[in-house]
Amino acid sequence: MWIFKNYKLLTKKEHMELLNIRNSNYVREVSKDKNIILLDNHLKWIKNIDNSKCYLALFVDNKIIGGLNYSYKNNIVENWGIFFDEQTQPLISSIATYLFIEFMFSRFDVLYSEVLKENQRALKFNQYFGIKIIETTKELYKLQLTKEEWNKNKTKLKILEKRINKIKYKFEC
Repeated sequence: MWIFKNYKLLTKKEHMELLNIRNSNYVREVSKDKNIILLDNHLKWIKNIDNSKCYLALFVDNKIIGGLNYSYKNNIVENWGIFFDEQTQPLISSIATYLFIEFMFSRFDVLYSEVLKENQRALKFNQYFGIKIIETTKELYKLQLTKEEWNKNKTKLKILEKRINKIKYKFEC
């Protein structure tokens, strides 16, 4: 069973497991905020997350393997992001991302995100899902995916759809 669980519903132990992934060099080296996040600061931050943001921990077979999030305004996701444990297989992270995109498009019409220029792995991963670069700055790529483009492009992802049909999952927001 795959569970996308709201950070606000996590136990302290689960927060610690999530932070171990977030604070790993593998994740921090490609994050905007490269600092280690302390548990107390993380827990205070969680209490202040407003309703325009959604942060989810991903459990696969009762083990946290990553986090996914978005913030929105006026039916548009202004920014979204993901991170996974270094040992997460590419197929697993691809399926999780597919499900997360589907989840967001069940609520919103346009998704925007940003990827640091130095994170070419993330840029290629986004482009695999049909996400387009709409602007380039000195430090990052600004990306966009519309619901219409997603519905056209996801037919190219048949291999993921076949696997997804075999997975039981739920979103706990």
